[in-house]
Amino acid sequence: MASGCLKIRSDPNYIYAEAQGGEIGRIDRHSHEIRGIKPLPNYGEKKLRFNWNTPIHMSPTEKGTIYIGAQFLFRSRDHGQSWDRISPDLTTNDPEKQKQEESGGVTVDNSSAEMHTTIYSISESPKKGQIIWVGTDDGNLQITRDGGKTWTNVVGNYRRPGEVFLGVDG
Repeated sequence: MASGCLKIRSDPNYIYAEAQGGEIGRIDRHSHEIRGIKPLPNYGEKKLRFNWNTPIHMSPTEKGTIYIGAQFLFRSRDHGQSWDRISPDLTTNDPEKQKQEESGGVTVDNSSAEMHTTIYSISESPKKGQIIWVGTDDGNLQITRDGGKTWTNVVGNYRRPGEVFLGVDG
């Protein structure tokens, strides 16, 4: 069951569908081809941490460019055919918050519902594509002004203890 579907006005050939745990697919509206385009970990690397509601973001400045977040931000400039990792781990990477596979109960969580220390929000500037904001579910707010070469955690500039912020897009 898809938890999100995007049809892009600037590129009506494709529809992107996202399901739990980073599962993302691309549907060609003309050929009806469906292709899984989820980024994979590097060889020998632990699995990627995708949120239950994995964020995908379509570039408002570059046709064919999409982003998806795990603990790293990935960018594809070819509709998901290939992915570039454009960030380090942008979360706190707190191992105490990454024990979903050790959780109690009858079975371990394998649904991504309990995945933590993940990217939760992605936004590329509609005026300057080199500026990208990323929010994480463990409290970080990261920005790059150079398309992912360098990142700055600016959460200390915006958050005070005891306050909660809500951002609404739409």
